[in-house]
Amino acid sequence: MNDIYYNSLCDLFGDFHNIDLNRLDSNEIKQFVNILDHYGFWNKFSAERIDRKEDYIKTVCKGQIKNIILKLLNSKTILESFQKLITSIRKRNGYYEAILFILIARVSKLDLDLEDLAYSLNMSQLNSPSFQKDPHVREFVDFNTYSIKSKSSIISQVLLQQIFDSTIVVDVMLSIFRNLNAHRHDEKIKRILKNMMMFTNIQQTINKDDANYKHNILRYYENIKPLSSCNKNPHFWLQYAIVKLSEYDYEQAQIYFDTAYSFAKKIENFDTYQIDNHYARFIIENEIKFGTKATCMQAFSYAHSILMDPKHKTEVRYYPYRVAQNYYPFYERFYKELSHKEQEIFIQSCFEILKRLKSYLETTTTASDRTDVKKSEKNLLRIFKELNITYETK
Repeated sequence: MNDIYYNSLCDLFGDFHNIDLNRLDSNEIKQFVNILDHYGFWNKFSAERIDRKEDYIKTVCKGQIKNIILKLLNSKTILESFQKLITSIRKRNGYYEAILFILIARVSKLDLDLEDLAYSLNMSQLNSPSFQKDPHVREFVDFNTYSIKSKSSIISQVLLQQIFDSTIVVDVMLSIFRNLNAHRHDEKIKRILKNMMMFTNIQQTINKDDANYKHNILRYYENIKPLSSCNKNPHFWLQYAIVKLSEYDYEQAQIYFDTAYSFAKKIENFDTYQIDNHYARFIIENEIKFGTKATCMQAFSYAHSILMDPKHKTEVRYYPYRVAQNYYPFYERFYKELSHKEQEIFIQSCFEILKRLKSYLETTTTASDRTDVKKSEKNLLRIFKELNITYETK
């Protein structure tokens, strides 16, 4: 979300400095230990020394508030208390689906009011004072004048993945999507639908360890595919291509990328940077798995040209650097088979992408938190180390 809003904030305020409130310094870690001691939240860790507790937050929780809360919420006692609340809500007509949608909305960063909720679920009774005043509902939901939301995005994610059945979650999401599709020309609804297409959002709402995880993901996309908000939408086809990439189904991914580009060309001034970067990832991954000495360098050079395209030079867009993780697997697979000239081209390409990656890390204050970007940097430097080449920032 920071990356999405960074440019618009720059336009409003000029240069500014980001402070990551999720990260704890050593003094804040000590304060967190005291809070957890005070409320008795350490469970089996309660009798440990203070320094052991501090080390636990630093290492296991990586010094992050989100990870501390996730550890707490996954305790058996807390999950059971939430389960009891949800069981009581199931007895109230429509409330269960409403709570489920509010949790999904928080994880997927949707902005809902009661009217949105009511016609998303086609339940007018939700737009009433009795729903807002229900004490069980208020355990999960924060109501204010302009919108409704779950009290915590972290709690929402834990509940969706640990308590709610993934098949029911997808059933509710499909019902909501179909209802909202009828209002797709409304700008707000259009934004909600776009977020509900995003694979990263769907992933966060379904437990990956669920035996039906893969089936439910595919069922979701197959069922929304024919809807008018999706069938000619390049954003939808990109998301479906990403789903296929995650399953290593490169043949189907190619078809969906082609479809995304085809519809994008029909839209005036459509920015294809997201499609381009995922397509570059597809090209390299597909070549690593199925490529040959004869085809590999042409494919790599094409993918690299996409990542280095000047239109992707906006520093806060991390997509090219995420894709660059694959340079090392490509190097392992093909480098020794390349001609001397091809090896020189490959090394130069690594220099080019690393130089821009370094610039991204220096200019974007939250960039160091992106594990994929850091992995790309590590992989590129590893190539130079193994080839005994010194990298110097110019």
